[in-house]
Formats: sequence, structure tokens, C-alpha cells
Amino acid sequence: MTTTEIILTGAKILDVDNKRISEGNIRIRQGLIAGIDPPGTSYHTGAEIIDVSGHYVSPGFIDSHLHIESSMVSPLAFSERVLEHGTTSVFVDPHEIANVAGTKGIDFFLGQSNRAPMDIFVGIPSCVPATPLEAAGAAISLTDIEKYVSDPNVYGLAEMMNFPGIISGNGDAREKVDYVYNYGKIVDGHCPGVSGDKLRTYVSNGHNDDVVRILSDHESTSAEEVMEKYQAGMWLMLRYGSASKDLNTILPDLLAADHPLERLLLCSDDVDPLELQEEGHVNRIITRARDIFQQHTGMELQEATLTAVALATSHPAHYFSKFFRFHEHAPVGQIATGYKANLVVFQSLEKLDIESVYYEGEMVVENGAYIGERQDTDYAELLDTVHLDRHLTAADFSIPIEDGVQSPKVRVIRAIPGSLVTESFTTSVPHENGKF
Repeated sequence: MTTTEIILTGAKILDVDNKRISEGNIRIRQGLIAGIDPPGTSYHTGAEIIDVSGHYVSPGFIDSHLHIESSMVSPLAFSERVLEHGTTSVFVDPHEIANVAGTKGIDFFLGQSNRAPMDIFVGIPSCVPATPLEAAGAAISLTDIEKYVSDPNVYGLAEMMNFPGIISGNGDAREKVDYVYNYGKIVDGHCPGVSGDKLRTYVSNGHNDDVVRILSDHESTSAEEVMEKYQAGMWLMLRYGSASKDLNTILPDLLAADHPLERLLLCSDDVDPLELQEEGHVNRIITRARDIFQQHTGMELQEATLTAVALATSHPAHYFSKFFRFHEHAPVGQIATGYKANLVVFQSLEKLDIESVYYEGEMVVENGAYIGERQDTDYAELLDTVHLDRHLTAADFSIPIEDGVQSPKVRVIRAIPGSLVTESFTTSVPHENGKF
């Protein structure tokens, strides 16, 4: 973090909460926004003046829910790439690495978050293994959660996938949620298709007292589902990643119903390396949401862009504000005095073509390319994790057909493009010698 005062002059500043753009100079000191001055203000000679005239400046983009493992690179390598797309903060669930390596995987993510040139805030995986049917590499217990919850880079409990356990009261799922909620941190949710009395039980963590303890959901697949969960007090993360693009179907219907946007956020959940390389990260989600706003409301370009950017800046910052206050982190998500100087500079509202990115007041992307330090990583403790009980042969994949069945059929899972929801159907498949 530089101690020199930096001043971005001539900026077109995005005020995402008030949906307006104003010209001004942004003063940055010790990683924070020290003030915003009118154009033409004179400055002392010790300041570093950077002229961004004609360029737009936005708060850094935020991914409110993400599994970095799906990008198939380390958190440090991931940060270098997503910074080029304007992402300066991510809230991650290291569920996959914890499922394999347990607390060593969580320690690895926290270690990388401390070294990263962006904000990587970690949620403690709530369901490792994901189900009792898994033969996972580890288990994360309440004792483990108690160990990690005080870490200043831990925002709370990551998505509580065990909604059957919360609703029925089986296992220790409710105990985990109550512990983190009572500690004062965030509890993310995961409750696809949960409705009615079961939703009320889930949101309240079994207390049925109308207190919202499980605060969010990113698994909704319809506007109706979003609206019911919104009425139950939850924040709704509209997903547009690689595996699932529910934003495409949900947002138009919400707009048609004139549904409020205040507790809506954007997230990717998962982004594979090819899409990250070719299409971008949160910037592409913002662009898609912006296009939907224009197509379905008649908003002009500026209003649509500001509305979409708010869903990936000030809205997630409001959602996580309790966490920021808990550890006295400087707030993010707006361009205002006292906020962290996480800033994105781009040339046009149409393309969001990112020119430079600042993290805590230091330029980390210039001319669209990462210019920060590249760091090495030691993966020794995370290797050699696949262990087979025995050698597999072709016979292990041969399924016998029941005696007397002349036209054998099988149940098949059908994947739906752009969604995590699947369908079931029955069909014939090739077979020979009494076996599939």
C-alpha cells in the first residue's frame, strides 16, 4: 500500500446507489478514498496525478458467491485473471478442496487470501462431506468451525447445503448455523425448491420465530421461487456462471412483476477457465444483466448500466456489511470518502472495456493486463489425494441385465443447458451378451 497521495482527475464517477454519473477527482490515501473534489481543483506537488479524463470509474466488482476450484487454478492465479475483468472482491466457499483435504485445504485458501492482490473472503464450508453417501477425504466439524470463525478473512459459514438436515433437525447442521449466527457473522444458504412452511423453518434454522438466520440463496431457478424467498427475508443471488445461467430466466420475470431489486445480488458460483479467459468474470454478468434491463424495461444505457453495476457492487457490500463492521474492514462497493479504493476504470458504458484496476489504491491492472507481482505456491501438502481401494478393470463398468428382460431400458439423467436442474427419463441403450 503506497503512502503517496494519488489523485485520479477528470473521472466520470459512477454513483451506483443514486443512479447518476458525475465528474470529479478521486483522492486516494493509504488505500482509502480520502475525498472527491470538483474538476479543476489544484493540488500540491507531492501528489501523483493520474489523468483519467473521458473514462468512467466504478467501484470494484464483487462476486458474492464463488467456488474458485471450478476455475482449476489456485486463488492467487485466479486473482490475477479476474482483476483484469474488474473483480476486486470475491466471497468464496472452498468446499471442494475441503472435501478432499479438510482443514489443510481451508488453511491453503486462507493463506492465499492473505497474499492475494484483491479481497478473497472465505466462508467456512458447512457440509463436508456434502452427504453421508460420500466417501470424502475429510469432514469439517463444529469444532473446526469454532477454530476458523474468528479469522478476519472468514466472512462466516458458507452455503448450508444440508437443507433436509436443517428442516428435519437431524445431525449437527442447526448447531453449526446457530454457532456462526450467534457469533455475529454471515450464514449463506442453499435451498433449491424449498417452499412454504419448510422455507420458514430453513430460514429461521428450525426456530420458526421469523428471525432470518440463514440469510441468502443462490439456487433459485424461477422468479416465483425468488419472490417467495425474498418475502421470507432472504437476499437472493442471481447466478450467471458456467454451469448455470439462471439470471437469464429469472430477471426478466422479476422485472415483469415489478419486483424490488434491493436484496438482489449477482454471482457466478462457478466459472470454468475457458469462459474466464474468453468472456470475463463479473463484468460479463453485469453486461448480461444490463442487456436484460434494457430489453425488458426500456431503460436507457446509463440507467441500465448503473442498475446492473449496483447488483455487483453496493448490493453485495450491503449484504456483507455486518462482516465488514465485525473486523473493522474498510467498506467497499461505493466511491465515497472512507471506502476502500478498489476502483475500475473503463472507456465506455457499452462495452465495459476495462483500462485499469486499482486495489487498495494501487494500480494492479494497466491497459487491461495484470501488472502486479506474480507469486509462487507450494502445493506439496495438497498432492497425492486420490486413493483407490483396488485396481479397476472393464468388468467394474459392466452392468448385467436381469434374466428374462427382452427389451431392457434404463433411467437416464438429462442435463439442461445453462441450469443445474436435471430431468429423468427412460430409454433403451446398447447392450450385448446380457450386459449393458
